[in-house]
Amino acid sequence: MRLKDLINKYSNFQIFDVLIALYPNTRNNLKGYTLALKEIRCLMPKKTDVSILLKELVDVESEKYIHVNGIDIDLKIWAIELTDWSEWINMEINKQTLENYKDLDILAHCLWEMTWFGYSYKEIKKQSEELRNMVEDIEEERKNG
Repeated sequence: MRLKDLINKYSNFQIFDVLIALYPNTRNNLKGYTLALKEIRCLMPKKTDVSILLKELVDVESEKYIHVNGIDIDLKIWAIELTDWSEWINMEINKQTLENYKDLDILAHCLWEMTWFGYSYKEIKKQSEELRNMVEDIEEERKNG
């Protein structure tokens, strides 16, 4: 099953109910999530060899949370929050994730991760470019001492 299959399976209201239950502060951003879902539903999927993997982790304060990662065919784990949404929607949901989480929970966690940097891919691409520029500046400073 791909992420796009889950997105097409459920209405915004079904998704928002679970999103708010898992992330209560999202109640204030439903307009942003509505815009994001509208954009996501119109995208053409792009090829990717990365699958979506959800894992429960524990933070420094011993609080449990669900982390969304990508996992490739070599079992290498990737941060995917800045990934092109056209790739996100074409990602298979990892078998272990499908066995351990409900569809709507998977979808809500993915949507929350996808929109971490903004509610449109244009915003996310801008953030990605800013981060890339910052890294390049730091590398340049290190070279020049």
